[in-house]
Amino acid sequence: MKVFRITSALFALSTFALAGIAFANGRADEPKAQTFTAEQNDFFEKRVRPLIAERCYTCHTGKTPKGGLLLDSREAILKGNASGAALIPGDPDNSLIIHVTRYDGAVKMPPGGRLQADEVETLRTWIKMGAPFPGSKASGAVGGAKPFVLTAAQRQFWSFVPVNKPHTPNVKNRAWVKNAVDAFILSKLEAKGIKPAPAVDKRTLIRRANFDLIGLPPTPKEIQDFLADRSPNAFEKVIDRLQASPRYGERWGRYWLDVARYADSNGLDENKAFGYAYRYRDYVINAFNQDKPYTDFIHQQLAGDLLPFKTEEERSQNLIATGFLVLGPKVLAEQDKPKMVMDIVDEQIEVTSKAFLGMTVACARCHDHKFDPIAAKDYYALAGIFKSTRTMANLGFVSEWMERPVPTKAETEARNAFLAKKREMETALETAKRNANAELLALQYAKSGKYLLAGWDLAERGGVVSQADAPRKPGDVLVEAEAYARGNLGRDADNYGKGIGIVHSVTSPNFAEWDFTVPKEGMYQLEMRYGSAEVRPIRLKINDQQVNDRACATNTGSFFPDGQRWEIVGLYRLKAGKNTLRLDQENAIPHIDKILIVAAPEQGKRRTRLAVAPDDSLVPEIVGRW
Repeated sequence: MKVFRITSALFALSTFALAGIAFANGRADEPKAQTFTAEQNDFFEKRVRPLIAERCYTCHTGKTPKGGLLLDSREAILKGNASGAALIPGDPDNSLIIHVTRYDGAVKMPPGGRLQADEVETLRTWIKMGAPFPGSKASGAVGGAKPFVLTAAQRQFWSFVPVNKPHTPNVKNRAWVKNAVDAFILSKLEAKGIKPAPAVDKRTLIRRANFDLIGLPPTPKEIQDFLADRSPNAFEKVIDRLQASPRYGERWGRYWLDVARYADSNGLDENKAFGYAYRYRDYVINAFNQDKPYTDFIHQQLAGDLLPFKTEEERSQNLIATGFLVLGPKVLAEQDKPKMVMDIVDEQIEVTSKAFLGMTVACARCHDHKFDPIAAKDYYALAGIFKSTRTMANLGFVSEWMERPVPTKAETEARNAFLAKKREMETALETAKRNANAELLALQYAKSGKYLLAGWDLAERGGVVSQADAPRKPGDVLVEAEAYARGNLGRDADNYGKGIGIVHSVTSPNFAEWDFTVPKEGMYQLEMRYGSAEVRPIRLKINDQQVNDRACATNTGSFFPDGQRWEIVGLYRLKAGKNTLRLDQENAIPHIDKILIVAAPEQGKRRTRLAVAPDDSLVPEIVGRW
């Protein structure tokens, strides 16, 4: 039983490259006023500003920018320098900033190395949307150079103002007012000259209450009970019943789960499942149903692992609550691990500030916030806190988030009992194996003479020889692996060279069956051509009898044609007529190209390890050692 827990890693900002650009196009017209959406501005702050800030601002800000080109505001970029504008809004194909960063012409920027394809695509997307540049008024100074000052209006931001009890307004129609909330509603209606809607009938009222509080319609009995209740507090009893329902937390907890960006998988590149996300979901639902104090709700989600506890159940709930910071999208296969860690920190700051402060903070990752009263130094003060915790369990090629066990006492006792029983059974198994091995060895010692003769026979006559390159004889069977009769393997005839088709894993378990015919009963030699860059043994059955559990278990060096090799799988007795060969494996299999079945050499002409052993009840592996 596990839950998420907050964790951290190394520090590094996401930065990209652009450098001084000398343009050779005509000057753009004076920019016209343009309105951008919040999503477009957010795209610039998160994707574009980091891309140009690190490499451009060294040369293209301040009073004496190189080449007379300023890139610290939209106006400056559209103005360009003596050679023309840096970009044309909405037209990336004719924007010089795209050409020079793609190294298309004589001017190549940044000089230290071209941008990655995805970075150029980021610039193209930005230009397509019209090149938004929030807070862009004038050029000549690097963003953040001016002192950060909070205005009086910013200090009155709604989420900063302490909660207070306002004066209840006076209204004309006092008879309509049943509580203080009614007075506030009615005062606004009267100010607009609007009269309240008439009261609805009881059947409509209970339906509205049900859908509002639990999201489900009332049952016929609940409707009849309410209609029959003539007491003055009949509706209050309905509300009390609905708020006591488990459905209440499920209905209203969904709103918080949206705020907390709840999902059952990580999304983005690997999209791994959050196997224990449901625990956080249930924590939120129960918090609403238990009417948990909001301060406790906040503390548990941000620092549950640090809170004191009196019981194991309380400890578990505190830990589960920290799933708030572990949920959310993460690029787990990002190979710039310091960047990945800081992107996770940034996402945690974003969700925390939006959920608990009603404002955005993440924009201050690159500069003082243009709208909300947050300076860049405030952002990094928060980032230092989040970074000092652990969200990720490791930073491997595909990183994994932290999970911690939260078993109950009963579960711990059950697990300990299971482990004790498991150790007992393992001990018994090892004892049985030792006894069986001793018995087997005793039997084989008595056959030492036969093993000596079989070993001598092999040394004198040689072992099995591959028939893959020998001329085909009547009765030989050569099968293309992708021509299987039944199975779920993938077929690929396009990516391995002309005339080369292979089968490969697609799902799990993997299986395929080939039907083939031989002219007479006898021993046949089975060979398979395959390629594998790792050891992937497969099980083989002939006519429903397992004949090999580690076929094709060699690392040939590659999955492609350069690594394909023929392997002698073994000598097996086949019946005359139709036979069936089955491949069966839970895990991935090699890339198999061909299957060859030929009559085995006559015994006496070629006494092999595989052919000799069955004749004299010898173990083939021991014959091989002799």
